[in-house]
Amino acid sequence: MLSRIGLLCVMGALAALSRLSVQASTFYVDPVFGNDAWNGTSSVPGDPNGPKRTIQNAVNLCVDGDKVILADGVYQGPGNVDLDFADGLGGGQTRHIHLQSDKGPENCIINCQGTLNNPHRGISFAHNETSEAVVEGITFIDGYGPEEVIPLATSKPSVGGAVFCDGASPTMRNCMFQENRSYAAGGAVYGQNQASPVIENCRFEGNYTLGNGGGFYFTVDSNPVIRDCVFQNNNGTFGGGGYLCGDCNPIVNRCIFQDNNGSFGGGLYLDMNGNSPEISECVFIGCYTVSYGSGGGIQATGEGQSAILRNIIIAGNEASDGAGVWVVDSHNLTLENFTIADNSAGHDGGGLLCTNSVLYLKNSIVWGNQADKGGQLAIEGDFQHPAVLTVAYCCVSGGETGVFTNSYGVLNWLGLGNITQNPQFALQEPSVTASNYHLRSTIGRWDPDFYRSCDFNDDGKVTLGDFICFSGDWMQTGPDIASDLDRNNIVDVVDLALLMQNWLNSPQTGAWVLDDVDSPAIDAGDPNEHIVRELWPHGRLVNIGAYGGTSQASQSTSLAGNVADLNNDDQVDITDFVQFTQNWLSKTLLAPQDMDRNGWVDILDLAFLAENWLWTYSMN
Repeated sequence: MLSRIGLLCVMGALAALSRLSVQASTFYVDPVFGNDAWNGTSSVPGDPNGPKRTIQNAVNLCVDGDKVILADGVYQGPGNVDLDFADGLGGGQTRHIHLQSDKGPENCIINCQGTLNNPHRGISFAHNETSEAVVEGITFIDGYGPEEVIPLATSKPSVGGAVFCDGASPTMRNCMFQENRSYAAGGAVYGQNQASPVIENCRFEGNYTLGNGGGFYFTVDSNPVIRDCVFQNNNGTFGGGGYLCGDCNPIVNRCIFQDNNGSFGGGLYLDMNGNSPEISECVFIGCYTVSYGSGGGIQATGEGQSAILRNIIIAGNEASDGAGVWVVDSHNLTLENFTIADNSAGHDGGGLLCTNSVLYLKNSIVWGNQADKGGQLAIEGDFQHPAVLTVAYCCVSGGETGVFTNSYGVLNWLGLGNITQNPQFALQEPSVTASNYHLRSTIGRWDPDFYRSCDFNDDGKVTLGDFICFSGDWMQTGPDIASDLDRNNIVDVVDLALLMQNWLNSPQTGAWVLDDVDSPAIDAGDPNEHIVRELWPHGRLVNIGAYGGTSQASQSTSLAGNVADLNNDDQVDITDFVQFTQNWLSKTLLAPQDMDRNGWVDILDLAFLAENWLWTYSMN
């Protein structure tokens, strides 16, 4: 006979098996052909299994792990707005389910129809939802945030025009937030009380608040992860694109902030008091402040604990002061691998304004900015709070002459490593795009817009028409030939190979091209810094500017290092082999495993690895 312990083990195993055998259910909603009297188990209209007509009715049928799939259409009115995964459960329970569109956000729209006098938002998460609660592929428009209890407020203000997160951490993926509003904070998304959502591959356009954070606002120990998102034409008094409050530990990665505006921090307002923000590989372009405001791209303030701000482009922004970046009342901040270019201030600090702060700028480029005082850099303190800016391994237009200091401002210009030569950005033209700020290289410069270069007839794809255009330039020589894709002044078989990489309906999103000059900013970073993800040939020295230390870093004329040293630890061994196998036979761009840089990880790359097996770097 089984012992009691043995019996309990068997019962536990059977219970686990029963849970594994339960399949998740899928429910369907159709705003035109659906009927809430049907059970929602089929997307085909008809009694009894046809789709529901309203989203909340389908959600309320779900248990953890289930899906609700929305047909194309416009969802509005009761049952389609003010959604709540916990509706009807009580006792602090909720549903960890997947709410998604059938075909993407373009035609699956939740129209909240919210107004000041009749507020409605898209969805609220306030019952400890985790990342398993997912919203995907939906557009939220015309939300107006209802009043909520928020910390330190004496009244209940309007917050979160489209989404409200209170102590919850859902996942929002591939969504669009357009023309949502709130009176106090978070035009589109508001989070508080340890809310830590993951927001990825989303687009925020035209959201607005009279208060703080046109696109988003997070406060009170919230730790959001925001990545691969676009914030455009959003507006808020503090933080047009978004506002990250003190006591938060946010991660913002690979996001674009463009044409947002506010009074302070047109692109982003970053309050670092008591928090450790990580803002990396982001772009702030064309943002601005109004009414004599400051911090066109970013305003950062307060004492961040181990704050990380690196690999950031600040370009084409405008403000009265600190058009690119304004750092105020901060004494523990490093800006690393920034490109601050072509910003314009009405008064002080075209590129960067350091006010009452102790700031370290390293491995960065500050170029082509304009202001009445301190076109590139301005340092301004007062009697109680002197300002100190240390500049090391940077490229600054005009050198020290491009820096303004007032009576209580101090410049520590660490001459070793600082340069003043033209950084040779990729495109020397008036338009400001992120692509402009790659560094020119005769060995290889990454061009993320290369596909459009192959689309000679501009019809959105590379086909026979483009090949005909290309063939007309075959073997032509000289500068500025459209078909000279590698920019070496001759149209030849290399250009043909590049064209074929983007053939038909599977275009690559970039390619390595060649320039006629090398940027002095290549290999010009702090020699004590690791090259991190730079692809070989990297010279074993980090580039300065926004792409330094990333896989898009322009390539070096120095052959130091080894193409097969995938993790850049100065040896080729089993660790590199394991890393190589992770992308075997995959089509991939900007991966170190693609050693011949042709977009595929295949037998040719394996041959490189074998040829260099057990290589070790030597100074000799």
